[in-house]
Amino acid sequence: MLTKLARIISLSGKRENGFTLIELLIVVAIIAILAAIAIPQFSKYRTRGYNAAANSDSRNIRTTQEAMFADFRDYGASQATNLTPPQDTGAEASTTLYLVGADTATTNQTVSLSPSVTAATKVTTAAVAGRNKHTAYTSATGHASGDQFYGVDSNFANVYRKGFSTTLAIGNVLAAVPTSTDDATNADFTPANNWIPM
Repeated sequence: MLTKLARIISLSGKRENGFTLIELLIVVAIIAILAAIAIPQFSKYRTRGYNAAANSDSRNIRTTQEAMFADFRDYGASQATNLTPPQDTGAEASTTLYLVGADTATTNQTVSLSPSVTAATKVTTAAVAGRNKHTAYTSATGHASGDQFYGVDSNFANVYRKGFSTTLAIGNVLAAVPTSTDDATNADFTPANNWIPM
């Protein structure tokens, strides 16, 4: 009889397998704290990636412009059709910047842009050997999900950047591009207009 009683007491004292409600709540709280720390950092990393795409495209535009100038002594101006960011179709489509020289019969170049990057250029036109040519340019790029414009100037090797706080809309990039001047002593991207050399 005593052995039966001892067995009953020992079985009732055993704990069933599983977690208590308190243990589960502690785990959920720890996961919530880690998520609260990680999600804003992830958002910043994504924005930096978008900005890097716009910066890279700005450098690619410079390379294409300088190649045009080496071949034709003429820079390219962007067409108005380039100023519309890609429509939201659920999938990001790549865009192309069309650069058209003053002598449109010979100087047309394209620059493939990263998805959701918008770019625009402004040029200075002058007569060279009796023909109109684009003798200088300024160009800027921006990503629809980024927070920085990036700009390049034909007269300076720097890449410039400028923050923007609104959503990238049609014409915002063109408005951000300073008017091009054929001046090798003063940059078109000035600190007075919030452009910072990188």
